[in-house]
Amino acid sequence: MAPSKKGGARRPSPARKGQLLTAAKRQGRRFAAHLRETFWEHKTHWLIVFAIIGVLGYLGHFLQQHDGLLGARYRMFRVLQNPWPRPLVYRDTVTVLIDDEAFWNDAEGRRPLKRDYLADLLRKVSAANPAVIGLDVRLPSPNPSGAVKTPASDKRVLLEIKTYAAETEKLLQTVDELTTKCDIVLVETLKRAGKTEVPQQSRGTGTQHGAAQAHTGRPRYERVADVYDEYGIKNPRISFAYEFLYPDRRRIPPRLLLVDGLEVDSFALAAARFYRPDLVQSKDWTQARFGSFIARSPETEISAHALMSASETEFAKIADKLKHKIVFIGGDWHESPSRSGRKVDPHLTPVGEIPGVVLHANYVEAILDDRTFDIPAREKLLMAVDIALGLLLAYVLFVQFRPPWLKVPVAAAVIGLPALACLLLMQYFAIYWDVVIMDALLIGHVAIERMAGGDAGTV
Repeated sequence: MAPSKKGGARRPSPARKGQLLTAAKRQGRRFAAHLRETFWEHKTHWLIVFAIIGVLGYLGHFLQQHDGLLGARYRMFRVLQNPWPRPLVYRDTVTVLIDDEAFWNDAEGRRPLKRDYLADLLRKVSAANPAVIGLDVRLPSPNPSGAVKTPASDKRVLLEIKTYAAETEKLLQTVDELTTKCDIVLVETLKRAGKTEVPQQSRGTGTQHGAAQAHTGRPRYERVADVYDEYGIKNPRISFAYEFLYPDRRRIPPRLLLVDGLEVDSFALAAARFYRPDLVQSKDWTQARFGSFIARSPETEISAHALMSASETEFAKIADKLKHKIVFIGGDWHESPSRSGRKVDPHLTPVGEIPGVVLHANYVEAILDDRTFDIPAREKLLMAVDIALGLLLAYVLFVQFRPPWLKVPVAAAVIGLPALACLLLMQYFAIYWDVVIMDALLIGHVAIERMAGGDAGTV
């Protein structure tokens, strides 16, 4: 076309537009006729293709939903993740682990965990000026039906037995005082409404953030007594959060609906909400969302024993890592004094077995880095993409190209690009996409037909 006076390309005339539209319609009719001919002349082949796609689509959905196969899928994640660089890092969280030295020596190996030790640990962490502290320790009440007057003041009471009253009050006073420096997330114990015991997966629960609207079909929960319930901690910089976990650890626990109509955050959500309230509020957290995982990093895991016994110089180095971060404190000691055998809070995940407190850090990193997504929407999208890619590959493998050499790069692109997408999804979202298995079966099906002397259409 001749250039216009303004230097741009001249727009096509109405007549030219009509010609282009007519040509496009003609090509569309020819291709539609080609597809009909390809299908009806080779119905058996395409019925087998549809069966492969349908069975694998169902199988992929079954594997995603079957909790008993999670261990095998997690191992597959690690096999595919290890040879490849994963630039995901812990940016906003650090974990302080109550390890064997801290628990068996510093805290004297006592259960319940010494509350005055926790108070001292909280003060030490707060001296590093973190933005948020999350104490991943449950404080259920051993005396829910009676109140004990606190040693420091007769005006306040604890749902605690006298043996631990003084140290429990020290912990709660410390928490209240430290809110002048940072936000704090504590664990609150919940149970499913109508049940008499705390669910097996439960390790506590959380804080109120406003009344829930009508959420039909959502289960309701009720609070179980904790030692601080009657103490009177009502500080906006303290959030009480729950810690129920899904069997599939990739699912970030959502907000739960209480019997009184209020909602409560999960432990990770509460910490993320303090840190980036705008980001958390931008998504619907009433349903579980999938989150990605980051491999454990020694740089972001600090021994509580090392922290408490650090010299001034050593503490300054540790404080640089904690400053302005979300710092989670949680257990990682062995259940046996011999420092062997099972640990107190292990969780199998796509990056191996990790302590629960590190699991919560993973959730927070996924939330703050916007690496979470809606589960049902993701399943529907992948199923639609599975079907489209399966049909496309089956078509490319079946028909004859002109020139013939064109089939190889086209087939390689149809196979290679989804395979790369599978790897990226595995790396960044811990999603196992079954399209590679579908590709292998379709290739095998076409190869068998070719060896049996089958023919093909031409494109």
